[in-house]
Amino acid sequence: MFQATRKRQLHHERGFTIIELCIVIAVLVILIILVATTYGGIQEKNRNLTRQTNLEAIHQQLEEYFNNPKNGHYPSRSDMDNSSWLAKNMPKLNPDLLVDPSSPTHSEKLVASPTFGAYAYEPTQINGTSSCESNDATCAEYTLIATYEGSVNGEKELVIHSIN
Repeated sequence: MFQATRKRQLHHERGFTIIELCIVIAVLVILIILVATTYGGIQEKNRNLTRQTNLEAIHQQLEEYFNNPKNGHYPSRSDMDNSSWLAKNMPKLNPDLLVDPSSPTHSEKLVASPTFGAYAYEPTQINGTSSCESNDATCAEYTLIATYEGSVNGEKELVIHSIN
Protein backbone atom coordinates (compact mmCIF):
# COMPACT_ATOMS: atom_id res chain seq x y z
CA MET A 1 0.00 0.00 0.00
CA PHE A 2 2.86 2.39 0.74
CA GLN A 3 4.34 1.79 -2.72
CA ALA A 4 1.01 2.53 -4.46
CA THR A 5 0.70 5.83 -2.57
CA ARG A 6 4.32 6.71 -3.37
CA LYS A 7 3.76 6.04 -7.10
CA ARG A 8 0.75 8.37 -7.08
CA GLN A 9 2.81 11.11 -5.40
CA LEU A 10 5.60 10.76 -7.94
CA HIS A 11 3.05 10.91 -10.75
CA HIS A 12 1.53 14.16 -9.36
CA GLU A 13 4.93 15.80 -8.72
CA ARG A 14 6.07 15.29 -12.27
CA GLY A 15 6.15 18.51 -14.38
CA PHE A 16 7.39 19.52 -17.81
CA THR A 17 10.99 18.88 -18.67
CA ILE A 18 13.23 21.68 -19.88
CA ILE A 19 13.29 20.15 -23.36
CA GLU A 20 9.49 20.16 -23.55
CA LEU A 21 9.37 23.81 -22.45
CA CYS A 22 12.03 24.79 -25.01
CA ILE A 23 10.08 23.08 -27.80
CA VAL A 24 6.87 24.87 -26.84
CA ILE A 25 8.66 28.23 -26.66
CA ALA A 26 10.34 27.65 -30.05
CA VAL A 27 7.01 26.81 -31.68
CA LEU A 28 5.41 29.93 -30.19
CA VAL A 29 8.27 32.15 -31.39
CA ILE A 30 7.97 30.73 -34.92
CA LEU A 31 4.20 31.34 -34.92
CA ILE A 32 4.63 34.92 -33.69
CA ILE A 33 7.22 35.65 -36.40
CA LEU A 34 4.95 34.22 -39.10
CA VAL A 35 1.94 36.22 -37.93
CA ALA A 36 3.94 39.47 -37.65
CA THR A 37 5.47 39.03 -41.12
CA THR A 38 2.14 38.19 -42.73
CA TYR A 39 0.37 41.09 -41.00
CA GLY A 40 3.08 43.55 -42.10
CA GLY A 41 2.80 42.35 -45.70
CA ILE A 42 -0.97 42.70 -45.67
CA GLN A 43 -0.72 46.25 -44.30
CA GLU A 44 1.84 47.17 -46.98
CA LYS A 45 -0.41 45.82 -49.74
CA ASN A 46 -3.38 47.75 -48.33
CA ARG A 47 -1.42 51.02 -48.27
CA ASN A 48 -0.25 50.44 -51.87
CA LEU A 49 -3.83 49.77 -52.94
CA THR A 50 -4.90 52.98 -51.18
CA ARG A 51 -2.22 54.87 -53.12
CA GLN A 52 -3.55 53.50 -56.41
CA THR A 53 -7.14 54.33 -55.53
CA ASN A 54 -6.25 57.84 -54.35
CA LEU A 55 -4.22 58.72 -57.44
CA GLU A 56 -6.93 57.42 -59.77
CA ALA A 57 -9.53 59.56 -57.95
CA ILE A 58 -7.27 62.64 -58.08
CA HIS A 59 -6.63 61.98 -61.78
CA GLN A 60 -10.36 61.78 -62.47
CA GLN A 61 -11.01 65.07 -60.66
CA LEU A 62 -8.15 66.81 -62.47
CA GLU A 63 -9.55 65.71 -65.83
CA GLU A 64 -13.03 66.92 -64.87
CA TYR A 65 -11.54 70.29 -63.89
CA PHE A 66 -9.67 70.53 -67.22
CA ASN A 67 -12.75 69.59 -69.26
CA ASN A 68 -14.90 72.23 -67.61
CA PRO A 69 -15.44 74.89 -70.33
CA LYS A 70 -14.51 77.74 -67.97
CA ASN A 71 -11.10 76.21 -67.21
CA GLY A 72 -9.28 74.47 -70.07
CA HIS A 73 -6.12 74.03 -68.02
CA TYR A 74 -4.93 72.05 -65.01
CA PRO A 75 -4.46 73.64 -61.59
CA SER A 76 -1.03 74.51 -60.30
CA ARG A 77 0.48 72.64 -57.37
CA SER A 78 -0.08 75.65 -55.11
CA ASP A 79 -3.78 75.60 -56.07
CA MET A 80 -3.97 71.89 -55.26
CA ASP A 81 -2.37 72.55 -51.87
CA ASN A 82 -4.85 75.32 -51.05
CA SER A 83 -7.86 73.83 -49.25
CA SER A 84 -10.12 76.83 -49.88
CA TRP A 85 -9.24 76.82 -53.60
CA LEU A 86 -10.01 73.09 -53.74
CA ALA A 87 -13.35 73.53 -51.96
CA LYS A 88 -14.37 76.23 -54.44
CA ASN A 89 -12.98 74.79 -57.69
CA MET A 90 -12.88 71.03 -57.13
CA PRO A 91 -15.62 70.35 -54.55
CA LYS A 92 -15.87 66.66 -55.46
CA LEU A 93 -12.22 66.08 -54.53
CA ASN A 94 -11.95 64.84 -50.97
CA PRO A 95 -8.81 66.48 -49.46
CA ASP A 96 -8.05 63.21 -47.63
CA LEU A 97 -7.19 61.67 -51.00
CA LEU A 98 -4.17 63.97 -51.25
CA VAL A 99 -2.58 62.33 -48.22
CA ASP A 100 -0.30 59.34 -48.66
CA PRO A 101 -1.34 56.54 -46.25
CA SER A 102 2.13 56.43 -44.71
CA SER A 103 2.55 60.22 -44.43
CA PRO A 104 4.17 60.93 -41.07
CA THR A 105 2.53 64.38 -40.81
CA HIS A 106 -0.75 63.50 -42.56
CA SER A 107 -0.49 66.78 -44.45
CA GLU A 108 -2.42 67.45 -47.61
CA LYS A 109 0.56 68.93 -49.43
CA LEU A 110 1.55 67.57 -52.80
CA VAL A 111 5.28 67.66 -53.48
CA ALA A 112 7.19 68.65 -56.62
CA SER A 113 9.14 65.43 -57.05
CA PRO A 114 8.54 61.82 -55.97
CA THR A 115 9.25 61.01 -52.37
CA PHE A 116 8.05 58.29 -50.03
CA GLY A 117 5.19 59.43 -47.81
CA ALA A 118 3.81 62.13 -50.14
CA TYR A 119 2.25 62.26 -53.59
CA ALA A 120 4.01 64.20 -56.31
CA TYR A 121 2.02 66.47 -58.59
CA GLU A 122 4.03 67.94 -61.45
CA PRO A 123 1.99 70.32 -63.63
CA THR A 124 3.85 71.69 -66.64
CA GLN A 125 3.30 73.79 -69.72
CA ILE A 126 2.65 72.02 -73.00
CA ASN A 127 5.30 69.45 -73.89
CA GLY A 128 6.66 69.68 -70.34
CA THR A 129 8.79 72.71 -71.22
CA SER A 130 8.64 74.41 -67.82
CA SER A 131 6.69 74.88 -64.62
CA CYS A 132 3.35 76.62 -64.78
CA GLU A 133 3.25 77.71 -61.12
CA SER A 134 3.49 81.41 -61.95
CA ASN A 135 0.57 81.24 -64.39
CA ASP A 136 -1.63 78.21 -63.88
CA ALA A 137 -3.63 79.04 -67.01
CA THR A 138 -0.67 77.58 -68.89
CA CYS A 139 -0.77 74.22 -67.06
CA ALA A 140 -1.41 71.92 -69.99
CA GLU A 141 -0.06 68.62 -68.66
CA TYR A 142 0.65 66.94 -65.36
CA THR A 143 2.16 63.85 -63.85
CA LEU A 144 0.95 62.27 -60.60
CA ILE A 145 3.41 59.98 -58.82
CA ALA A 146 3.12 57.80 -55.73
CA THR A 147 6.06 55.83 -54.36
CA TYR A 148 5.16 52.27 -53.41
CA GLU A 149 6.32 50.40 -50.35
CA GLY A 150 8.41 47.71 -51.96
CA SER A 151 7.13 47.14 -55.47
CA VAL A 152 3.87 46.33 -57.23
CA ASN A 153 4.14 44.26 -60.40
CA GLY A 154 7.84 45.10 -60.52
CA GLU A 155 7.25 48.86 -60.33
CA LYS A 156 8.53 51.07 -57.51
CA GLU A 157 6.24 54.00 -58.40
CA LEU A 158 2.75 54.53 -59.72
CA VAL A 159 2.83 57.18 -62.44
CA ILE A 160 -0.31 58.70 -64.00
CA HIS A 161 -0.09 61.24 -66.82
CA SER A 162 -2.70 63.74 -67.89
CA ILE A 163 -4.97 62.68 -70.72
CA ASN A 164 -4.91 65.97 -72.65
